[in-house]
Amino acid sequence: MNNMLVFLRALPILAGLTMAIGSMALFWFPGHPFIVIGVALLILFFILAKLAGWSFNKADFWSFFALPFCLAVSAFSLLLFVEGRDMKILIITLATLLLWLFAENIFSFLYLSSTYQVNALEYLSLVMGVVSVFFVTAAFFALRLFFGFSLWLIVPLHAVFIFALFASVLWVCKIGKEKIIPNAFGAVLLLAELFLCLAFLPASFFSNAAILTLFFYIFLGIVRAHLFNRLSPMVLKRYLLAFGLIAVVIVLTAKWT
Repeated sequence: MNNMLVFLRALPILAGLTMAIGSMALFWFPGHPFIVIGVALLILFFILAKLAGWSFNKADFWSFFALPFCLAVSAFSLLLFVEGRDMKILIITLATLLLWLFAENIFSFLYLSSTYQVNALEYLSLVMGVVSVFFVTAAFFALRLFFGFSLWLIVPLHAVFIFALFASVLWVCKIGKEKIIPNAFGAVLLLAELFLCLAFLPASFFSNAAILTLFFYIFLGIVRAHLFNRLSPMVLKRYLLAFGLIAVVIVLTAKWT
């Protein structure tokens, strides 16, 4: 039992190292990015699945597994399109740190509850959800911009990511399944429409991704507040004011083509 606990304790560190080394390997083997990413994601799959309990028939498993794995997929996807070295290092650092922190808290929550900080997973899930949406949305917009992929292919794939992330965040926040599904589908519908609209704007893929991510964050915040019976006119005004101000900043600082 002690040996198994020691093994599980090492998994968060291994997950972070796999993310970091796999990302840096894109610098070392630039000619084989898909092989590097495929190997890294395969290793992460087994590490995160084992850490989350390897119980594919349980909803808790999928929530604990989906958030860090989607973060890794989205980070690797964006790294394929980013050219600046500093920007790549920033993405790698952020993704590695978040993945390691989330994995550490999964271990504490599932196997060493005395060390778990209350609501740590809830707060981390919100951050990971927002960051993952930005990464994957920027990657999909870049895919359309550089390779001309059809929106009929991109939008459904993007919708799957949005559903998985939105539902996982709500589940980690202890929202009931009967409330998660309709709200997740609502988020998918609204963000798919927004994605289609932004795809025709003459802006950079980072700017478009920032606007869509902002909408994801505001919508998620309003839905959480409503489901926890904390949504008041004042809270709604704060979210809408924040959305308006940040959206203006994004639009004014965006590079228009």
